[in-house]
Amino acid sequence: MGIYLRTVIIYAFICLIRGQNDTLLRREVNDLRTTLEDMLQFNRNRNVQINDLPEREDEDVPTLIGKLSNLLRIPIMKSDIQAVHRIRGVPGRIRPLVIQFSNRQLRDAIMEASRRVRLTSCDFYPDIPRKPIYINEHLTRYYKKLLYETKRNAIDRGYKYCWFRNGKLFVRRDDQTPAIRVHSFADLDLL
Repeated sequence: MGIYLRTVIIYAFICLIRGQNDTLLRREVNDLRTTLEDMLQFNRNRNVQINDLPEREDEDVPTLIGKLSNLLRIPIMKSDIQAVHRIRGVPGRIRPLVIQFSNRQLRDAIMEASRRVRLTSCDFYPDIPRKPIYINEHLTRYYKKLLYETKRNAIDRGYKYCWFRNGKLFVRRDDQTPAIRVHSFADLDLL
């Protein structure tokens, strides 16, 4: 066997090993990123994000939380709130309000009640046009993007349901099929 043929075989073998290692490294990096994102999302498990709640310069957050408590019929005490602030949102839209509660049970009760009660802007400010207000889990940037892409893929592939609950993203084709957990962007190819 000539030196040229040996060199070609050795080069091909090196490329094969490198390709296998690249695949393994990519998979490991993806797994580590998913673990990190799950941990970051878990840190928000006591938070809710209120979208489309009008923002005013003279905004009185304790009064807003009191109104929310009355509308949802869930007592929210001052001691139940760890933090409240507006976060950066989409330019040209109302900045979302994030509330961090002292425990997850209260957050879950708020989320459940918000599904039953249709909140509107008039509930908080009677002098403005009626627009719906939504209460959702406070997602990390990664999970916001993953949810958006999953919804797009789910529609294109005939899935009827796509939802995010308790830090996990799911899709389901119809009422008779089981839910499928989406962990990362790589899972979108498997839908």
